[in-house]
Amino acid sequence: MYTFYLSAGQPSASEDAQLQRVMAICRELMPTAGNPISSQLEVIPEIGGGFFILASELGEKLFNHYANDELQVVFYGHFFDSATEDAARRVAQVWQTSGTEGVQRLNGLFTAVVIDKRQGQLSVISDIVGIRTCRYRCSGDGAFHLSTHNVPLMAAGGAGTGTGPRQRHVLPGLRMVDWRLQLTTRHR
Repeated sequence: MYTFYLSAGQPSASEDAQLQRVMAICRELMPTAGNPISSQLEVIPEIGGGFFILASELGEKLFNHYANDELQVVFYGHFFDSATEDAARRVAQVWQTSGTEGVQRLNGLFTAVVIDKRQGQLSVISDIVGIRTCRYRCSGDGAFHLSTHNVPLMAAGGAGTGTGPRQRHVLPGLRMVDWRLQLTTRHR
């Protein structure tokens, strides 16, 4: 199991509470297949939001984060020609020299979120093929939500209506299905 969620444009008093709430709902609803799950949560005041990552400690490392005084990059996916551990740093370097077009030409399957603190700009860039493209939506209050899965986006839809992970009424149309595969054979 893995998921990534980013929000921007939230009222400053609710940034951390909203991220914690959505992350708690994801932990509750998303299947783990029994694997230990690690988490990372960061509030980014410059965008009025932040992000969290939930990922299996046993699976492929698909997420990477890098920050300096000018940029903050969250990376999801992989490069074919280098390790994912430095992927976000590589995106930052290419962004500073070649911008969006340079990042799109990198050899991999990914989505990168680049927060340019100097220009006050948030950019979401996917590889040209778009296999690791994230889903997104804007809520009625003007906030921007981005995720690898629908569960965090739906959980964020009720932000502000409750503070605990048990506030399930914010997900009226969501039904979770156990999606583990079970293989059986039949002999004739």
